[in-house]
Amino acid sequence: MLITRRIGKLIRGRTTPLQIVLATTLGAMIGFVPGFSQAPGLLIALVLLLVVLNANIFLALISAGFFKLVALALLPVSFHVGRVLLDGPTRPIFEWAINAPVLAFFGFEFYTNTGGQLIAIVLGVAGGLVLVKLLSDYRKRMSKLEEGSDRFKKVTANPFVRFTAWLFLGKSKGKKSYEDLLKKKVGLPIRPLGVALVLVVLVAGFFARGLLAEPILTRTAKHAMERANGATVDIESVSLNIRDGRVTVARLAMADAAELDKDLFRADTLEALVDTADLLRGRFAVDRVTVREAFSGSQRETPGVLIGREPRPDPDPGPGKTIDDYVKDAELWYDRLRQIERWLEKIGEKTDEEPTDPVGDEDQETLRERLERRAAELGYARVRADHLMQDAPKFIVREIEIDGLIIEAMPDEPVRLVARSLSTHPHLVEEAPSIDFRSVGETLVFNASLREASRGGGANTLTFVRKGLSADQISGMLLPQDWTGGRPLLEGGTLDVSLDGGFGLAGGVRLDMPLHIDFHNTKLQLPQVGATDLDEMSLPLLVRGRISAPRISVEDDALVRALRQAGKQRAAELIGEQTDKITDEAERRIRDAVGEETTDRLRGLLPGQRRERDRNNSGGGG
Repeated sequence: MLITRRIGKLIRGRTTPLQIVLATTLGAMIGFVPGFSQAPGLLIALVLLLVVLNANIFLALISAGFFKLVALALLPVSFHVGRVLLDGPTRPIFEWAINAPVLAFFGFEFYTNTGGQLIAIVLGVAGGLVLVKLLSDYRKRMSKLEEGSDRFKKVTANPFVRFTAWLFLGKSKGKKSYEDLLKKKVGLPIRPLGVALVLVVLVAGFFARGLLAEPILTRTAKHAMERANGATVDIESVSLNIRDGRVTVARLAMADAAELDKDLFRADTLEALVDTADLLRGRFAVDRVTVREAFSGSQRETPGVLIGREPRPDPDPGPGKTIDDYVKDAELWYDRLRQIERWLEKIGEKTDEEPTDPVGDEDQETLRERLERRAAELGYARVRADHLMQDAPKFIVREIEIDGLIIEAMPDEPVRLVARSLSTHPHLVEEAPSIDFRSVGETLVFNASLREASRGGGANTLTFVRKGLSADQISGMLLPQDWTGGRPLLEGGTLDVSLDGGFGLAGGVRLDMPLHIDFHNTKLQLPQVGATDLDEMSLPLLVRGRISAPRISVEDDALVRALRQAGKQRAAELIGEQTDKITDEAERRIRDAVGEETTDRLRGLLPGQRRERDRNNSGGGG
């Protein structure tokens, strides 16, 4: 009944054509906003306009709901219209708006938002004019009946009819005739009560800004950090002091995605110095973040929950074994590696860059293909014209320093973490995003620099060092091998592990670099050899593929060379003999399968043949 009364009041009341057109247009524009996160400023401005302008609020709400469904159906159309506006002749206007104070919050960098608003204005005005025409025709017919039909006058004067009409159709036009309503086209464009209400809200918001900002900032920070972490993030509060330019995060606890009953990182307080001059331009620039009382590996009171967990990728095809072939709790290691990969991808995430020649057809095609790919990955509503962002990224942390971080695995050796130039648009920043994580005695070092993502460009680098690992502890993590006869693969002593090289970001974080394992005073079980005491030995391996699903391989003669350098000549000879036997057997089977001629061509590619060739070239010797 409430809806019928609203509709009846719209038809029978004093609604003017201007009120109808304003209502359908504003309703359509609200409906075509992709979401609050994409265009908060625009959505708030449209709601304030709806309150201030003398639009029919009921019709505007109906229009917003209807056009939201239309907007979802027309997302691809809005996207392509947005491309014409943002990358076509009107580009300078929108480039200015995207980087202007206050307007930076209107989300014009999103293609579907900008294109959708143009479509919304056209459909909203057209829909309003259609309703005005229908209402005008209705009022003309009613005006004729009102003036020329005695029967109509008699029926409408009946108290029961008038009560029934009021009950189901709401208020009528009052004492004015339909002829009077037809003459009134505009009416008062501003709603005085709406202006007063907006002023009250703005004043109240100014005085309550501290109370309002804290829950909004807390919720926003929690959501963003959970997406990056992949598991629950607890934050007691986030407060912003605009006068001092200081953001304070209290009681931060990030659950470990690999062990949900522990915290990957916990801190009592984080303090950040914010560049307040950039806030009105939609830029959140943090100069420095300092942390107090930081821990890693602490037990949680309530286990965390996985958020946005990605499926484990399959290893790349190729030589070498996977972690599953070596380690007992492989899934735990995969979770750790996935988390590292997720962070590196977030830090170095590439955005849609400016084409070399925006006028040329070839470059426009390149940009179009890139945007279509992003639309397929993220959805049309989340694709932005990042190449129109000027000067600085939307969000940047210039430096994070955590000194004295206590890790559960190394309680006696605090760790220092320094991260620089972490931003949403690293291609706008000259300095490359980087993370340096090292213990006081440098027994643990992790350093990554993502130069590829920065404006300066260059090759990405990754260094990982872990010294003094217990060989017995490592042996307990490894799967048993057939040749050990039930004995541990490693006994006594320590191991050092180091990884150093470059990596790429295309298709995940991809490695192709050497991994060195240094044995110190360790007993190693070798196939066909048995237990061998190693005072010092360095074994080079090779790691290839995605960091979250790597393949690990040993070069043909790497173990033999390592044993010889360690002074274990007899063990090297036995290992070499076994390799030769395997090679000879492989050659025999190839000859049987494909013939002598093909085998001769393949000769020299097998490890044993290569060793023989190398000895001949060097004049003999072992």
